[in-house]
Amino acid sequence: MKPAEIARLSSAGHIQALLLACGLKQRITPAILAAAAELLGPDSWREEILGEARQFFAQHAGMIPHGLEEIPSRWLQQLPRHLENREMGPFMITSLAFDQGLLCVAFAHEIGSQSGRMTVWDDLRFVLNLALEPNLWHSLSRDAEQDVWNRCPALRRELFSLD
Repeated sequence: MKPAEIARLSSAGHIQALLLACGLKQRITPAILAAAAELLGPDSWREEILGEARQFFAQHAGMIPHGLEEIPSRWLQQLPRHLENREMGPFMITSLAFDQGLLCVAFAHEIGSQSGRMTVWDDLRFVLNLALEPNLWHSLSRDAEQDVWNRCPALRRELFSLD
């Protein structure tokens, strides 16, 4: 597959279109999600969590995806749990990115759909973007909202912009 096609399929725009096509409604803004995903994660354990994620990918997929360091702490913590029961071979994740509040995933051997239907790769993107918490598609818990309110005053207006 050409690099431009890989970039399109792993883009935030493509992933958002998949989720919106299923009738999902965005509940929080990407800025609120980014703040909540870091505030809810353990600050002092970031390197430990990153090390565990690297070890998981090395053991289960044989490679460590590019961009792993850019994923919010809370998502890094959850990612292995959502991938451990999947056969990693065919999915061969080559890169991960956090863009516009979405987890963007690129695969080594992805084949695009000629008919426009969701592929197994799109299915994994879809599942991960709904399973990792917090996410754009679910409101924050009251405690998480309070934490963002207290620790990120610049984002207070955004807490009420979508719900």
